[in-house]
Amino acid sequence: MMHLRIPFMCFIFCLQSIEPGQQFTWDHSNMEVNKPKNRYANVIAYDHSRVILQPVDGILGSDYINANYCDGYRKHNAYVATQVSTAYLV
Repeated sequence: MMHLRIPFMCFIFCLQSIEPGQQFTWDHSNMEVNKPKNRYANVIAYDHSRVILQPVDGILGSDYINANYCDGYRKHNAYVATQVSTAYLV
């Protein structure tokens, strides 16, 4: 179970790094074309730190995955926090 502890601690560190009262947008997560890519409707990728995929020409939303960069102790964007894939993405 050690392999689960590290990603969970990364998630907790990332969550704790958000200052109370900050408001971030999640427009890309809320796009109709991207909603099926979100495993849970209430767990979204913030626009300011989302992982942006190489887009496929002519395919709206092809640059989206529900994932955000998180800072490490001394490194900016040291980690990526994401969800388990949905059947839509597999």
